[in-house]
Amino acid sequence: MENKLEKYLIEIGRAPLLSAEEEIELAKAIQQKGVDCDEMKKLVKCNERFVLSVAIQYQNRGLSIEELIKAGRAGLEKAALKFDASRGFKFIAYAVWWIRREILIAIESPDVDVIDPIHDPAILQELCNNGSKSAALKLGQMYDKGDEKNGIFRNPLKAREYYKIAGKRYRYKTEIEDPHEADYFVRGSAEELVAVKTLVDELAQKYGEPENELGLYISMNILMKTLVGSHYYDGNLLTMNTDDPECIVLHAEANRVEPLLYALRQAFPNLDVEVKETKLS
Repeated sequence: MENKLEKYLIEIGRAPLLSAEEEIELAKAIQQKGVDCDEMKKLVKCNERFVLSVAIQYQNRGLSIEELIKAGRAGLEKAALKFDASRGFKFIAYAVWWIRREILIAIESPDVDVIDPIHDPAILQELCNNGSKSAALKLGQMYDKGDEKNGIFRNPLKAREYYKIAGKRYRYKTEIEDPHEADYFVRGSAEELVAVKTLVDELAQKYGEPENELGLYISMNILMKTLVGSHYYDGNLLTMNTDDPECIVLHAEANRVEPLLYALRQAFPNLDVEVKETKLS
């Protein structure tokens, strides 16, 4: 067995490191072809040194180094299937947490404190489902404050639920922040923008105050609940400019600028959404 491990160490040491571009291309191919493809074999082979480095950290926990490597390799394969290159980080930086997760599950210790650096809600949710109180607490904290960039919108009800799983007490605190005004530029073809205009028109008719001198005056609570299911955001959608057939400009005031930006991107993934903060009038 020792000679076999030594041979394995020599083999993984010979595998070349991949560039970020090569990782992206391989990951895209794997997501199209599935786990049993040559691209997966290459991605695993070129990253097995990282599997070994993680596996070594969990020796003397009831599994042999070979068993730890096998579990870590399974995590590497799962990471390849889920990797999203558009989020801007290297594959191995994402994969290391899947490697650790599979190793921890294999040794039946999913609650070891390796949660803090993880910001991917899907990974945290899987760890939580496997009994990790640390992952539950992290999710609770994310829902408490909101981590919109990662698809987590403020929701005290969910925060309380995850705090309970973690065995912690949760207290909801209302955010008090100075208001900001911003223009949200939603770009696309005239046909694609119909959904945005229809949504705003319907909300204006049902909830807005068109007689208000500022314009639509749709509550941010209602808008965010409609877009992403969370109404714990303060502010108002004030106007909608549709003069440009390929760009709708939404002008809003809110305690934070970013949540509506990410909510629009999530609700209308085929459209390009940007924001520019403006001075309060």
